[in-house]
Amino acid sequence: GSDMAEKAGNSMLNVVNSIEKINNIISEISIASSEQSKGIEQICTAVNEMDVVTQKNSNLVEQCAKQASSIEMDANELLKMVEHFKTDYVISLTHEKNKHNNTQKVFNNEDNWSSF
Repeated sequence: GSDMAEKAGNSMLNVVNSIEKINNIISEISIASSEQSKGIEQICTAVNEMDVVTQKNSNLVEQCAKQASSIEMDANELLKMVEHFKTDYVISLTHEKNKHNNTQKVFNNEDNWSSF
């Protein structure tokens, strides 16, 4: 009978050791799950922040497009207004350009001079 009691005691000791190992494994799994949960929360926060920034950028692009369109319309209006005007300055510039071209022709013809 004492052999059986000893075997039963050893078996109980093995069961207790196994239960302790299982408890340690469960504790490690719990710690890992908690860390994983914190990591997922950080990822969610980062994704939400990226979403906010993306929406702000989208709004800025839309505003820039509207401003560019407005500037283009203003520029076209200005061109329409300006094309009706002819000023002495524009005529003077055209005259100066023609004068410069004639002068250039004279200087280019100097090669035909003969020496004495």
